[in-house]
Amino acid sequence: RRCAWGISPSMKPWVGVGAGIIYLALPIGFWWSLGYQSEHQEIVWLLLTFLLILQGGKTALVGAGLCAGFATLTNMTAAPYALFAAGYLLVRRKRVAWFYVVPFVVLVLGVVGVMEWRTGAYLENVIFNQVGSFPRRELLPPGENVFTYALGKIQREGMDVLRLEGGFIL
Repeated sequence: RRCAWGISPSMKPWVGVGAGIIYLALPIGFWWSLGYQSEHQEIVWLLLTFLLILQGGKTALVGAGLCAGFATLTNMTAAPYALFAAGYLLVRRKRVAWFYVVPFVVLVLGVVGVMEWRTGAYLENVIFNQVGSFPRRELLPPGENVFTYALGKIQREGMDVLRLEGGFIL
């Protein structure tokens, strides 16, 4: 017997819904809660994506592709998950994978194309201006290169996460 949630037949649906509501209501961390964070909205889109993939029908896969596109447009950290799902479908379910891939690609490229055409700044702001991820040489401290900057950032951010949220993680 399969559960509608795709997890366990013995799990009650309200348990997952309740856990999701608690997770979405709690701030990721104090510093992150001081401003708007897109991760909560991104998680909703990704959850819908994977639930629709589990349903497996052609219409569900079109919906999953659109939800994955919305998740990626909400926060680029969703891109690897959307691509992983596409890879899984292309390997395991080749005949219907295109019902996921085509809506995803059309939505993302369509929005990026329109934004780039209208503003000319989408790629600059979303991809190239991410100073924390892709630092420009003129913004690096003296004697530091991109590699040492990245290692230092991982150390600093990783320690911040452990310090602020370590008890919850453990």
